[in-house]
Amino acid sequence: MTTDVPFEQRSDNGAPNPHLPRKGDPIDRRTGESLTREGVVPPRPDDLLTPSYRSLSDEDLWNEISRVRPAVIVGLKEPSLGRGVFAGESLVSTDVLRHVIGGISVIDGARPIGYESDDMPVMANGQPYPATLLQLEDVQALSALRRNPNVDYVEPLYFLDGIGCALPQYGGNSADEVFTPSPATQPPDRVSWSFRHMGIQDAWGLFKDHSGTIIAPGRGIKIGVIDTGLYTDAPQFDDTFLLPPGTRNPAERLSARVDPTVRCSHGTRIAGLAAAPAAGEPSAANYVGIAWGSDLVSVKIGDGVVQTDTTVHAVVAGIEMAINAGARVLTLAFGMPYASDYLRDNLIRIYDTFPNVLMIAAAGTNIPWVTFPASMEREVVAVTIVEYKPSASFRYGKYAGLPHIPDIVAYGPAVDFAAVNGPGDIATQGPADQPLTTIGGSSSATAVIGGIAALAWSRLPQLSRSEIMTRLATSSSLAGIEGQAGVVGRGTDVGWGIPDAYVAAGGARRIAIRGPQTVMPGAMYQLTVTTDGYEPFFTYAWDTGEVTRTIAAVAGAPGTTRVHTVAATNSRDGTTLSASLIVVFSGADFRRIYSDELVSEWATFFNGKRVNRPVNIARELAVGCSVVAVRGLEYVRQNGAFVPTGGVVASKDNGNNGFTVIRPGGLNARSLDAIAHVWHDGLSAIRMRVVYDVWEPDNVDCVVPGETIAKP
Repeated sequence: MTTDVPFEQRSDNGAPNPHLPRKGDPIDRRTGESLTREGVVPPRPDDLLTPSYRSLSDEDLWNEISRVRPAVIVGLKEPSLGRGVFAGESLVSTDVLRHVIGGISVIDGARPIGYESDDMPVMANGQPYPATLLQLEDVQALSALRRNPNVDYVEPLYFLDGIGCALPQYGGNSADEVFTPSPATQPPDRVSWSFRHMGIQDAWGLFKDHSGTIIAPGRGIKIGVIDTGLYTDAPQFDDTFLLPPGTRNPAERLSARVDPTVRCSHGTRIAGLAAAPAAGEPSAANYVGIAWGSDLVSVKIGDGVVQTDTTVHAVVAGIEMAINAGARVLTLAFGMPYASDYLRDNLIRIYDTFPNVLMIAAAGTNIPWVTFPASMEREVVAVTIVEYKPSASFRYGKYAGLPHIPDIVAYGPAVDFAAVNGPGDIATQGPADQPLTTIGGSSSATAVIGGIAALAWSRLPQLSRSEIMTRLATSSSLAGIEGQAGVVGRGTDVGWGIPDAYVAAGGARRIAIRGPQTVMPGAMYQLTVTTDGYEPFFTYAWDTGEVTRTIAAVAGAPGTTRVHTVAATNSRDGTTLSASLIVVFSGADFRRIYSDELVSEWATFFNGKRVNRPVNIARELAVGCSVVAVRGLEYVRQNGAFVPTGGVVASKDNGNNGFTVIRPGGLNARSLDAIAHVWHDGLSAIRMRVVYDVWEPDNVDCVVPGETIAKP
């Protein structure tokens, strides 16, 4: 075995661990730029909005443990380290792990317990997750356990997720619609009124075949519902599509618990809203789900009622079962009042190991703050709901529930998106004896946003997870939401707002011509069509007869103008949008300017992050100025100051951090809107400015104070 590599930097076979900082590397304890103690991984702080079980006193933690049964999961570490898992790898060798487990098992009042499956997950380096399961007799045993130098954390194995299992009757809504995707000989499906508010029916139109029939929106993307299971007698999920045949398989029913019996309706109702198939049950009572062409796998992790329980162990096992079954969009419609280190470590590992998996978690219901795991910013998409308010001065407000059943959902800076819901009038599926029920709360948002993500990914399968997230973000709007007047980009309560499924899946609501608005007489210039949709879907027709997205033209005589017009047609659904641009032939020069904002993201206690940062949203250049290109420039710290490094590029990957600059489509040539997608791995920082290449008319300064600067 290698002897010159410290223990905490070795993998199980003794080789250096490439994911940990080497001796002398400048990794800062607070920002990710230098370690305070060489090679020693620090303890994990409470850096999430949700406090962890570690933050509780022994007495308070014992109360949480005792809420169900006194069984705990104990994270283990090597005594010289602050934690047992770091950068997705176990820092405890299997030999040491066996020795440590034997040592803590003899603590008075603590004894090993058998569980349905006590095999720990395998970490990125092939080692088992360093933890064990114990039953405790009293708070004294808990205190002794937490004082042990080999113990990283102690937290409840079981948690009460409190999700509802009732089957509330759906009372109907006069705004509900009907949908017939295939020949009229088949009964129509019903469509929830809320879908229209999120562009869902329009998104279905992007899945037409050559005859104009809509074929299985969401096909090719499997949705995993990690919940209370799917009723075996829920008829909508047990057959392939009747029309056209064979486009969707029956739902898979798996269980991370020994007992697979489904006792709670919650998982069935989530599955129905996300993916109940069109014509899956030929009756007028059938309501179609959002991604009705997506395959579905349901994994039972608990029964979701107070009399029973769910375990963090089953959550991890259930997520892995769904992924192994092919699921790419996972709904996690549960929440915990305290952050679990066990679950957090494994969600980080799953996120890093499976780059094509998107995890969507409920922000929280009957609680005013965002619960765990939705509070994990990088790994989990946090979702909530807003309620349609047709008679108010705003269209959507914070959810208040039914008048006789007050209800709240969580809002806050960790939230990414908001789905539209209503007071008990969103239809979904139940068992055979009550095939129509309803669902609300932030749980319903996981089904809605999960279904929209599946539609987008199905229509745009070549996009990465981060690109799908960017499409969701840039398709979303805060318009009409209570308290968001004047807010641009991302709000503090509802994230990016309400997504438009049509735009997320490639359709367009906006079109513009980008190019110079002022050009030197006789000079050559270029014009490009841009939409907020997926550009390869569109064909173009200019007034000059050209059919390419970008055209070239020659400026006319001084003081004259020219009007350019273009029509863009979506090849998927046949919709056509048009735009025009007036170009003035006068003095102009090419110039480069920079965003006033220095976009910065750094590691807080070694936690990685990926985030879309809006820059200069709804800001414009002076009249006559026009943006030609938008890119980025990285900055590094030197001698206490931030200085630019490298060239101006659209995307940069440094291995441990990087950025990509996206300019939303469908905006006019003067718009400064940009989205900076920045990321780091938890051991570094990323800092950059957005760079604008512009045409600047004579006697006009295109620099906008407070928004752009002249020099980097």
